[in-house]
Amino acid sequence: MSMDSQNTSSMVAHFFARGGAIQRFPEASPLTAKDVLDYLRSQRVEIATGESSDGKYTCNGEVLNLQGLIRMANRRRRKQRRPTFEISSMARR
Repeated sequence: MSMDSQNTSSMVAHFFARGGAIQRFPEASPLTAKDVLDYLRSQRVEIATGESSDGKYTCNGEVLNLQGLIRMANRRRRKQRRPTFEISSMARR
């Protein structure tokens, strides 16, 4: 048996030993703008709101809207295997 097939066999054996379950990402959860901002700030991302109430935020010198912040938060949450944020009707405003 070659080294690759032994490695593959070992990986398959470990998979079945753990119950043969495939981990999936949890479903997306609804949110508000405050949820996204709180999450990103808890991840040590510095975010400043715009001076006007036009829904713009400054993050790392880049101007983003709420949907841009949600995309940033979801990338981080996927890496952490946490449920992603869902853009609800409240967040689209």
